[in-house]
Amino acid sequence: MLCGGELTGRNSVAYGDVYFHKFSEFPESARISVSYCEHLRICPQGYTCCTTEMEENFANISKMEFDNSLRESSLSVQGLLFTQNRNFDRYFLDLFNKSEQILMDTFPNLYGELYTQNDGKIFRDLYIELRQYYRGSGVNLEEALTEFWSHLLERVFKTQNSQFTFSYEYLDCLAKQYDQLKPFGDIPREMKLKATRAFIAARSFVQGLGAAADIVRKVTQTFLLYANPNIVPFGK
Repeated sequence: MLCGGELTGRNSVAYGDVYFHKFSEFPESARISVSYCEHLRICPQGYTCCTTEMEENFANISKMEFDNSLRESSLSVQGLLFTQNRNFDRYFLDLFNKSEQILMDTFPNLYGELYTQNDGKIFRDLYIELRQYYRGSGVNLEEALTEFWSHLLERVFKTQNSQFTFSYEYLDCLAKQYDQLKPFGDIPREMKLKATRAFIAARSFVQGLGAAADIVRKVTQTFLLYANPNIVPFGK
C-alpha cells in the first residue's frame, strides 16, 4: 500500500517525505533507509522503507481520517434531511393553520347559529384530529372525516327543526342513514378523497425524511462502533 514493488532510493525518499509530513517525530535519516521486511501485514513484503512502526502509524492515521470523513459526510446528510423535514413541516402546518383560521373567520358570517353552536366545536374537533393524524397518532383519517359529516348533519337537522326536540336514539338513527340520505351531495366524498390523499402524502413524506436521517445516523454509528469498539457514539 505504501512502499510496494521494486523500491528505489527515490521512492524511499518520497515515502519518507509522506511519513515525515504525517509524523514529525520520524527521523530524517530513516527517510532513505531501505531494508528487506517479511513481517509487514499491510505493505508488500520485500525491500521497503516501511518499518512495523511506520506501517502501524500509517494504518491508524488512515483509519482515523476515514472515520472523520465518514462522520462529516453523515452529519452533512443528516443536516440536509433534518432541514428539509423542518421546512416542509413548517410549510404544511402554515397552510393547515391558515385553512383553519379562514374557516373560523368565514363560517360564522355565512352559517350563523349552525357554526357558532358550542363555539364551532365540531369544526375545531375536526382540525384537532387532522393535526393529530399528521403528527403520527393512531387517528383513523377516514373515520374522522365521516364522523365530522355525520355530526354536521345532526347539527343542521336540529337547527332547521329547532321547534322540535329529538331523542338521542332518533339522532343516532339519522346519522346511520347518512350514506343513503346524502344531505350534502358529493361534497363529503370529494373532500374525503382529497383530504385523505393530501394528509397521507404529507405525513408519509415528513416521516420519511425523519426516518431517513435517523437511518443514516444509526448506520454510521453502527459502522464506527464495529470498526472502533472503544469509540464514543455520536448523534444520540
